[in-house]
Amino acid sequence: MNPFENENNEDNIVNIEEKVEIWVAVFKGKKNTYISGLLYQESEMKDHLKNIKKKHGCNGSIKTSEENSTKLIIQLQGDHINHICDYFEDLGITNIIVKGE
Repeated sequence: MNPFENENNEDNIVNIEEKVEIWVAVFKGKKNTYISGLLYQESEMKDHLKNIKKKHGCNGSIKTSEENSTKLIIQLQGDHINHICDYFEDLGITNIIVKGE
């Protein structure tokens, strides 16, 4: 089951008004890449995370935002900003903001 193949499924569409933010932070001496602003359900976020982890050979998880418990954030181990930007651009998401550059 690939949720990205069905173009008619409105649940997979990201709101164009929403900004997808990507940034790298250092935690305990290790770099982590964070992605926020995606308006997917948690099950769809898990599918994205699984694809990213498999494609880039990294580990990661889905966290809830400290400010808003309904907002989900993808956390990846390592610096993967360029790969993540390419991944979401391939999905048609062009409203990406890279913080810290």
